[in-house]
This record gives sequence, structure tokens and C-alpha cells, in this order.
Amino acid sequence: MWSILVLVIAQPFARLAPGGTSSPCLWWPEGSAITYRVNGDGNPETPGDTEFEAVDRAFASWNSVLESCSGLRLLKGPTTTTRLAATRRFDPSPDENVVLFRQRACSDVVPAGDACLSDDSCGNRFDCWQYGANTVALTTNSYDATTGRLTGSDIEFNTPSFIFSTVDEPPCQQQAAVTCVATDVQSTMTHEVGHLLGLDHVSDSRSVMRPATVKGELTKRTVDDGSARFICEVYAKGRPSGTCVSARLSVVEQPAARCSMMDGPSGVALLLVLERVTRRTRAHVLDGPSERDEQTR
Repeated sequence: MWSILVLVIAQPFARLAPGGTSSPCLWWPEGSAITYRVNGDGNPETPGDTEFEAVDRAFASWNSVLESCSGLRLLKGPTTTTRLAATRRFDPSPDENVVLFRQRACSDVVPAGDACLSDDSCGNRFDCWQYGANTVALTTNSYDATTGRLTGSDIEFNTPSFIFSTVDEPPCQQQAAVTCVATDVQSTMTHEVGHLLGLDHVSDSRSVMRPATVKGELTKRTVDDGSARFICEVYAKGRPSGTCVSARLSVVEQPAARCSMMDGPSGVALLLVLERVTRRTRAHVLDGPSERDEQTR
């Protein structure tokens, strides 16, 4: 009689620990109510208010997991007028947790030799996207460097380089447009919220935290089992949030990439930024070819 052995490999997750092997992982205090606020300008290219709805659905996907096993909650706040995001020299209100769509590239509007090019302030000073053209979106977390306790998280979308869509079908073919699935707002946002909660990248193709995307992808709208397990283990209801030093992680099957900033299809996890006690870490959400560049070739 034959026996069949079925091997089930658990989906991985990795925690953000931006200071290296001796640094604390990032975490929110147990029972936190994290309020996010979308900039009221939204994305003018997206029809109606569908980009706001897509952002809300992304947060709701994580809330459905949180409600099943955790005391942590993500709350929708009123829209905000601010177009400022955290940088190494700027610490916004911890109650903002801003989501905004940058509408122009800093390379197009910042004068040569401007001081902001050396102090990381161009994005806020000129209201522009100051990061790599191949980076779809970026999350900047503020946290206590001693404990890893998160205090705020801002998310920026790279509208100058990517066409963001909110429709369910059909996938775009040759040319990206808002009427077909190009770079999906909800998928991108769901990945970014993972960084907000303290997740790092993993290479597993099944994970919402995989740091790459392609035109027409919708799979990251759904929180995968590994990322859900992170919520239930680290933010378990009735228990203190799980803290750790990255070198002693026992729950990570797939180590996260922690290296300097790169742009391109391979993706990069993070750029470390230090400032006194409060530090910032930048998680490059999804990397891929610039869709607008493709249209002009």
C-alpha cells in the first residue's frame, strides 16, 4: 500500500529591523488605534474618488486580519491638506500618518544645486517625488531607535512614473491607462500598509510583501497567510506586542534584504536613515519598469 507524504511549507514573513542584526524590530504598542489620513487632493488622474476607496479597501484587508486575532486597529481619519511626509530632517505629527500621491518628479522641478538635494527636503519643499523612478511607492516609518516602537508612518505614491488604476479588469496590454489594470492602487497600498505595521520584504511570490510588481497585477490586494501569521503572533490580542532583535528572530523563514537603495526590477528593501533618538526607515514598496517611459519608446 502506498503512502503519500504531503509537505506543506508555511508562507514566510520578515520583520523590519532597519539597524541590522543587533537592532530591535519595529512594532506598534498593543491595542494601538493607528489613524491614517489621505491627502484630500488624491490622484487627479484617477476617475472620481476611486483612489480613496481603493486605499480604504487596502486598510480594510489588514483590519479583517487584525479583528480576527489582535487588539490593534487601523482607523480612517478625515482627509488632510498636508503634503508633507517624514524625512530624515522632518518629523510630522504622529497623528497624521499621511497617504499622498506625488504629482511631479523632483528631477523636473528642483533647480540644479538647490540645497534640498543634499538634505533630503526636496520632496516636501517642492511637493515632488524625490526617489527613484522605478519605485512605485515608498513608506517612511518613524520609530524609537532604542526600543523599535513605531510612532508614525507616511506613504507616498510615484505618480510621475506610473499610471495608477482602480478597476478590476481588463489588464492593460501595450499601453497603461486608468481604464485598465495598470499599477493597481489597492495592491500597492496593501503592500505599503504591511510596512506600516512592521513587515519587511520577502521573496516568496505568494506574499503581499514581495517587493516587485508587474502591470496588471491584482494579487497583492489579498493579505497572504504568512503576513496574517505575523499579525496574530506579533500583535496577539491580550498580549504585549512582540519585540525582538533581528539576530534572534525565530519566526522568519525568509530573511529580508537589508541594503542600500537601488532601483530596478530586482527591488530593494530599505534605506536606513538615522537621526538622534527618533529614526526613519524607508521601505521601497514595489519596483518595476516605468510605465510612462514605456509609452514614449
